[in-house]
Amino acid sequence: MQKTLRDFEAFLDRSYIIENYLQYNRVLYQKKIMPNKHLADLKPGQFATILAIDIDAQMQHRFCALGFRCGQKIHLLRKGKWLQGPLHVRVGMTEVMLRHRDARYIAITAIGESI
Repeated sequence: MQKTLRDFEAFLDRSYIIENYLQYNRVLYQKKIMPNKHLADLKPGQFATILAIDIDAQMQHRFCALGFRCGQKIHLLRKGKWLQGPLHVRVGMTEVMLRHRDARYIAITAIGESI
């Protein structure tokens, strides 16, 4: 019982930290401190650094499990050609197909070209 209670308290602490982090990112967006560049704005072959992910906590956990974290380098390999199709990106050593609308929630900085 005691271990379960400690696990639950640790979970609440992590949830509180994540929720505060998301709230902090929303405040930065509202104050226009963050740039208006998003992952969906990249062209194939470009790379950037993830600045923030402004999405609900459940999707935040999913993105985090895939390797999408602030400060992580991301490389856009290719884009779908029809109706804002999916994006094929590499984050670290992981390649992921991502919906265009989800890519709009990922703020980026330091756009560069691959060699």
